[in-house]
Amino acid sequence: FIAQGDAKNVANNRAVSDFDRTHRFSTNFVWDIPTGRMDNAFVKGWSIAGFFQAQSGTPFSVFASEPELATAAQYASTTRGAGGLYRPGFGRPNIICSIDDAVGNYGTGNLDVINPACFTSALGGWGNLGRNTFRGPMQKRFDLSFAKSTKINERMSFELGFDLFNVFNTVNLANPNSDLQDSTDFGTITNSIGGPRVGQFRAKFRF
Repeated sequence: FIAQGDAKNVANNRAVSDFDRTHRFSTNFVWDIPTGRMDNAFVKGWSIAGFFQAQSGTPFSVFASEPELATAAQYASTTRGAGGLYRPGFGRPNIICSIDDAVGNYGTGNLDVINPACFTSALGGWGNLGRNTFRGPMQKRFDLSFAKSTKINERMSFELGFDLFNVFNTVNLANPNSDLQDSTDFGTITNSIGGPRVGQFRAKFRF
């Protein structure tokens, strides 16, 4: 594996890890529904449980995979010029905009989020763009479960339940395609993380 950019420039390679989640909040609850003084077997044993999590997106870099110069004119190309002289495994371009201007707001109605006009050729050298400069979209989910437990005797009980994952059918977007070599999908979010809303029934016998 070849490091991105100039391996001798420690400051420009200093960044958070690829798997960094700056913020993550998780909580869960279980509520055994009270029945008061009622001692009916159908009324007793109902419960509701839930799980919620929200977290920051992961960082990512804008780079050119295996840039290679074929002609002198390609030094001016943002893709080819991003390290073409030294041929690093991942070439970095120069950035000429602020971080906020380079990557737009994330949303299902806005999937083209990286502004290619914010990047220019490194002219065959090392670009000034750092590693993991940008951060992808956040993810969140809420799961809910309903259960009815019926006691058969002191040793045995039977439970029926229904679990609902991703209750609000939230679309969690993946990081955008940040490879300058991809002329088709560069800057576009093409994938999502996690699945759609799914429900399942379950049965459990305890003894």
